[in-house]
Amino acid sequence: MTWICILFFSFSSLLNSGLESEHDIHISKCNVHYKTKTQSLQIIVHLFLDDLELALTDKGGTDLAICTENEDPNAEEYIDAYLNEHLLMELNDEALNYTFIGKEISEDIMGVYCYLEVENLSKFKGELRFYYNALMEVYDDQQNIISLKADGKGLDFFLLDIKSYSKIISL
Repeated sequence: MTWICILFFSFSSLLNSGLESEHDIHISKCNVHYKTKTQSLQIIVHLFLDDLELALTDKGGTDLAICTENEDPNAEEYIDAYLNEHLLMELNDEALNYTFIGKEISEDIMGVYCYLEVENLSKFKGELRFYYNALMEVYDDQQNIISLKADGKGLDFFLLDIKSYSKIISL
């Protein structure tokens, strides 16, 4: 009987440890795609939900329950404000102001996709500057990937970290 209890508790511990949502990798991805046809810059930011909620807690957003049935009605406002603070872009020294379109949970339910758009961008030439330091105030080892495309063609791909969270690209 003792062995059965030990096996049961060992197996239960093993299962519970696999269900935790914590992760050792602190990374986000930002896909930026310019489309000439619509004269828009479409941006998709992928963040881990637990990391985002932790960052938003520091900004006053508690119990947001992002992408759940119990989501706080102000969750998108918190996310929008956070992204406006931590993802900045300039084209030829002029700020690109984007609109928060919406969000959806990722396929693995551990992350969230945030959709942003810069409209009426007739020219996508010159110097593009990114400042992207999302979640770097939460984790010292946070890394953010940016992938840049124009009309389906890959232009650049780079990794930003706490030491270097801005990048200039010549278009």
